[in-house]
Amino acid sequence: MFALTKSTELIIQALNFMEQSPMYGISYFPIKNRKNTDLLIGLDSSGISIYKPKDRVNPEINFAWPEVNSIAYDGKQLIINMLEKNCKPFLFYSTTENNNEQILITVKGNHRRWLSRRAPNEKTSIMIREAQVAQESENIKKKKFEQQKESELNFIHQSELIKKEGYIDEEEANKLKKTYDDAKRLLEEQLEEAKKAAEEERRKKEEAERELLEAQRRANELKRQAEIDDETKRKLTLLEYERLNSERAHKKEVEALNGKLQEFEDKYKKELNDVLNLRKQKCEDDALKSKGPELVPLSYNEIAKSRNAELRKDMDKFGTLARTKHRAQTEQEQQVERFTAGGRSKFETLKLLRKNNTRARIDEFECL
Repeated sequence: MFALTKSTELIIQALNFMEQSPMYGISYFPIKNRKNTDLLIGLDSSGISIYKPKDRVNPEINFAWPEVNSIAYDGKQLIINMLEKNCKPFLFYSTTENNNEQILITVKGNHRRWLSRRAPNEKTSIMIREAQVAQESENIKKKKFEQQKESELNFIHQSELIKKEGYIDEEEANKLKKTYDDAKRLLEEQLEEAKKAAEEERRKKEEAERELLEAQRRANELKRQAEIDDETKRKLTLLEYERLNSERAHKKEVEALNGKLQEFEDKYKKELNDVLNLRKQKCEDDALKSKGPELVPLSYNEIAKSRNAELRKDMDKFGTLARTKHRAQTEQEQQVERFTAGGRSKFETLKLLRKNNTRARIDEFECL
């Protein structure tokens, strides 16, 4: 085991805190159910969640990845099949086909990462089995060596007993000596073979450990690279989605302002024409009645200046209303965040949402 530095421990601790956040690592996409209700689907490493558009913190429904069997889409319709028997598919609609492609890619990526964290490493299992076989072989040789050593000790003990009793037969002594020499030679040969085998097993074991560490390092590197690629794709998708939403909102705002400006301009031109016609008619009538001083109507610039001042006043009022609405929305989000921080954790909330079976949750989604 490698010792972790203090900075690494702090980074790991920070990542753990981030993972506890209710919105950590979630990709949101706008969808609709069969009742044409606007909803949001959230995809992350734990499963699929359904949110209301104005509340991205508290999910309404959640499905864990172990419950998902397959996913497919046809046009704007997207279908998720569940593993539970006699359960109808989880069906919903997205705004565009491009969103369906992004949802499919995100679902497959998260599901693949979930499987990779739980699938056993085949090469690692093979290495472990080889190490176990080598250990068993070494134990057998060690047991055989101990038995041979015990036989030699018995021979020495018998020789000492014969010498102690003072009785010895030359032929029997030679036989015992020959047996002892043969046993000693055999024991030395077996000992040498056992040493060589133990050295070879030790070398193979060290090599297997090195290969195992290298395989784990490569697997971790590939996994980390895949996570980085998935995270990059997710961020790019999210940024593109936010950019499109911002452009749409800006376009709608510009169109609304242009419509108001056009309405003010048409109204202003109409009023200006009415005023000019009225003044012209009045001047003609007065000229016919008397030869008094001629009335001079207001110029176009003076009338335009007056109408522009009124228009700026209306635009300032519209900007004040927009800022007030944004401030109220920000306060609402802060209130939701404080409420979430004081309640259940993210994983406790998801566990509570999965209390019902899959079919009941799908029915609940269609009734939203």
